Amino acid sequence: MNQSIESEKDKLKLAKNDDDNKLASSIQDLFFSITELVHNAIECFLRNIDLSKITSLIPDYMIAIKKLQDHQYVLFNHISKEYMQQIIDSKDVEATIIDFESKNSYERSATIISSIGCHEYIQAYKILYDQTVSAYASGQFNVAALGILALTDSVLSIVADDIDSSSGYKRCQIIYENIDNQKIVPDEEIEFFSLGWTLGETYKTLYKRNDFSGPEPVYMNRNRIMHGRSTRIMTKIDCIKLWYFLYGLILIKEYEKKHGSKTKS
Repeated sequence: MNQSIESEKDKLKLAKNDDDNKLASSIQDLFFSITELVHNAIECFLRNIDLSKITSLIPDYMIAIKKLQDHQYVLFNHISKEYMQQIIDSKDVEATIIDFESKNSYERSATIISSIGCHEYIQAYKILYDQTVSAYASGQFNVAALGILALTDSVLSIVADDIDSSSGYKRCQIIYENIDNQKIVPDEEIEFFSLGWTLGETYKTLYKRNDFSGPEPVYMNRNRIMHGRSTRIMTKIDCIKLWYFLYGLILIKEYEKKHGSKTKS
């Protein structure tokens, strides 16, 4: 009899796991349909970037950017030559990022996190933001990561409303024309490229569809984390990367609001 009960329990477990996988898959399908416009816009941006031209202008800068993107680090400021060289020479990029971010008691990220909380896109989710910041400040990084990603999903829905996939491409064309005409490309233009590139590449891994039955990837994956399928022990730098990704989305949308009408044909 006990064997029969155990057999029934095993069947229930298998059924539950199957239902959980189907539910998770359905949620993923729904989520990706919501963010499809954002995905297409980012893909359009990346597809139309002429890396050979950018690399010819700033070869060392591109090496640093590519190393940062591999660590899901969104870059939205022009980095100094000193830090750029540190990244290029580093055999442990993650440690170099931590060293950079930890300066002045993590002043850089604290400023960005505060800016996010003041932004209009976050005001409807202020309670979630405040509780996420509280968890982050107290070192509960796994809890904080859930909150940051929930806020990011909310901002993604705003960004997806009317994002123009062509404006970033047209901005890049201006950069290429400056290169062709041997003009100096302002730091602001390089910052825009860096933001679009690292945001796009981070998006591709953070929001990548993931088979929950397989091994967990080494990079952070939104779907694993939000569906309770991640065993990753989140760190402060992991959360900072998520904060920066959220901030990057806000910056892209702000650029759209300021320049979209000027770049649309």
